[in-house]
Amino acid sequence: MFEGEKISIPVVVLPIELDEATASHDNRNSPFAFRSRMKYADTDARVSRLFPAAIERHAPGLLKLKSFDEILMGHTHFPLFSPYLTESQRAKLRLHYKEASQPAVAHMTGMARFHNVAGGYHRICKACVVEDEKRGRVPIWRRASLLPGLLHCPSHKVRYHEWCGRCVNGFKHSFAVRALGQSCSCGEPLELPVPMMSASGEGAAIRVSEFVQCALDGHLRHFSREELQNTYRRRARELGLTNAIGIANSYVMGKVLRDTGVAEFANALGFKAGSRDLFGRCVRGKSFNTNPILNALVQSALFPGPNAFLEAASKRTEPSSVENDKVRRRLAIVKDVVLKACRENPGTTRTEIHGIVHYRDIKLLIEHENEWLEKCVPRCGKNEGRHRILNVPCPHIDGKTATHVEHMYEQLISAPELPRITQRRLLIGCPGAGVYSKRKYRMPNAAGLIERYSETKDMHSLRRIRTWLPHIPFPERLSHQARLALIRKWRGKS
Repeated sequence: MFEGEKISIPVVVLPIELDEATASHDNRNSPFAFRSRMKYADTDARVSRLFPAAIERHAPGLLKLKSFDEILMGHTHFPLFSPYLTESQRAKLRLHYKEASQPAVAHMTGMARFHNVAGGYHRICKACVVEDEKRGRVPIWRRASLLPGLLHCPSHKVRYHEWCGRCVNGFKHSFAVRALGQSCSCGEPLELPVPMMSASGEGAAIRVSEFVQCALDGHLRHFSREELQNTYRRRARELGLTNAIGIANSYVMGKVLRDTGVAEFANALGFKAGSRDLFGRCVRGKSFNTNPILNALVQSALFPGPNAFLEAASKRTEPSSVENDKVRRRLAIVKDVVLKACRENPGTTRTEIHGIVHYRDIKLLIEHENEWLEKCVPRCGKNEGRHRILNVPCPHIDGKTATHVEHMYEQLISAPELPRITQRRLLIGCPGAGVYSKRKYRMPNAAGLIERYSETKDMHSLRRIRTWLPHIPFPERLSHQARLALIRKWRGKS
């Protein structure tokens, strides 16, 4: 060998195991580099166990073993989060895992409610540790063990123990731990994340872990969030939690949640398990949340196991189909009422429809004929108020409002205190003043008068100083604060 010749040492990349998280492979392959990135979390190379960012840049060794899609579906939590996200959110999460970190990913996936989600401690399943030791390998981090809110190992149905923390933060050991007793190899005790619950509560926690593992295995990747929500809604009707028009039965729902143990487990995790809370609305299919643990709780309350849930979700039914003849007849009657109101008054708003039709019939229309309702009485954007106001004039109301505005203007302009003329003062005593902002597009004359008569603060101070202090030359050249100071000085002397 010649002097000065460089020796190239081949880099050995350990094989990645089945269901092993990318952070676990990174830790086994290069423990020092992994812990350095965990320690200095403010750097660009920060490692997140649930959301490892830019795998192509930070973990090039993995791409020598498998393709990015295989890593994404088999060794990250993407298949758990993606069924509950929209298409744009899925693309954003995929971009986070592949190339560049995206902000607020934990909020987007609903995991921000859990403490220290990004780089928090994992849990230990003693049975998994024994299996890994029998195979002669360093215990790996399975994806389920990194999820906050999961209490049981999906494979062995035994409780997870919290990692001691000393072996992670102090870097005393690699990862191998003799977790056969009640303490870690470093001597620290291993504790349960949540105290033991009743038999029904523990059963609910085990079912939740099974539903989570089902999603991690990719069985939900073909479903959209709308299909999952429709599955919740249909199952809630079958169990009697809601009636045909979506009204909740609080007594039946409370009984189901108590009997299945879901209420106890949800309260242990910090989810309010009431019929009117977010959890109750998700169970009925009225609301939807992106948190996968919350969705697993909903699934465990509605279905006995993952197989029954997958079978029910595979039934493709139209969301707007109405199976009950009584509901179909009621829909026809309500639609006739709405059409008659729209014909009599072309500018009918949602607020006026709510005053004509009962709120239960409105819910029925929104659930089964929402597209038809949007065409007849469309909603508006944020800038136009809560409901869309069509630009259809109302001459009768417009004339009365304009007369009232002129009368109030004469009173305000002749008042000795010279109050500022504003829209609120011009509409004092006018019927419908509270909804004027929503209906001003239908009253062009009154709106023009109000816009012409209304004063800004600068205009008001100029009018006051010209009336009370006419001897001051060129008051329009003074600032608003200077005029106010002159007026206060004049009032103090008088």
